[in-house]
Amino acid sequence: IYVLFQLLRKQLQREKSQHEALQKSYSEFRKVAMTSLSGLHAHAAQLSHTILQFVHPQVDPERLPLNSLSAPHIFYRLRQLERRLNFAVNRLPLLGGHMTLHRSLAPERCDQAIQTCSPGRDHFLGSLSSAEMKELISHAQAEVEQLKQERDSVLRKLEQNAKTFNQRVQTAQDEVKLEVSNLRELTRVLEESLKEKNEELNNCHVQLDELKTRQLQIQQEATEERSRLQAQLAETNKQLAKAKVEVRRAERRIDRDLNERKLLMAGMEDTSRSRIQHTEHTSHAVQPDLCAVHATDVKVNLQPMLTGTTDLNVTHCLNPVQLDAVAKSLHQLTQLAKCLKSDSSDDADSSEIQT
Repeated sequence: IYVLFQLLRKQLQREKSQHEALQKSYSEFRKVAMTSLSGLHAHAAQLSHTILQFVHPQVDPERLPLNSLSAPHIFYRLRQLERRLNFAVNRLPLLGGHMTLHRSLAPERCDQAIQTCSPGRDHFLGSLSSAEMKELISHAQAEVEQLKQERDSVLRKLEQNAKTFNQRVQTAQDEVKLEVSNLRELTRVLEESLKEKNEELNNCHVQLDELKTRQLQIQQEATEERSRLQAQLAETNKQLAKAKVEVRRAERRIDRDLNERKLLMAGMEDTSRSRIQHTEHTSHAVQPDLCAVHATDVKVNLQPMLTGTTDLNVTHCLNPVQLDAVAKSLHQLTQLAKCLKSDSSDDADSSEIQT
């Protein structure tokens, strides 16, 4: 579980880093897209304004400098020069006729016509004949027709240019719309990806919370199990200490029993020797050989009794007086062993209490 918890934590960190990188790239891309979109809008607005200025220029020739290099001023000057040139071309026949008429006039009338303006023109028109007047009117009508044709051609050119520029503007707007739609689609895809990453991150958070809860439960169970095992260990140590005390008591009891047996054997041997010696001294004068043999038999018969063995033939080898003496000796030794045992047990208990 701990390894799984670590793996999930690493996976969560990787998801967080990927989420942060994706969010950062999304914000950067969104910023770039918004900047590009604003630039495209500004460019489209500027292009529309330029087209409108080109199609319908609001130019005051008096305010513009003569050496201006702006596009509206250049186009205005070109149209103005074109109109003046066409007007001059159309006036060439009329000027030729006027020159012919002026040559036929007297020099005084020419000078007078040159010196006067409107009165001279009225006088000039009044001095023309009907044929010249008709010719002048026909030239004026032809010029008017030509001006109308020029006006219509200029209007057609302006309409054509307007259509062309409108097509360009429409193309630019279509490109801008396509770019905006692509950016919106990319934004939607990035938002969906961000939403999925957020859902995965939330799932990882939920799994992490569950694992933390499970870890706390396991830690609590481990703490309880440890406390229980410590209590069992303490109880086992107490029982072991008690068992050690009992073993020591049993060892001391066994040692006391061995010592009692050794003392009993030594006392019985001493008593037997003393009685044998007493018997030998009392009966030495009467039966020396019989006493030696009898003492040897008693010693041999007492040896199994002292070593803890029982034999039914031993009692038959001793006389009643000897048996009574041996019984008294055994009773005294037993009382002495009981006293020594009680004293040693009291001493051992007091020493254990002190420890």
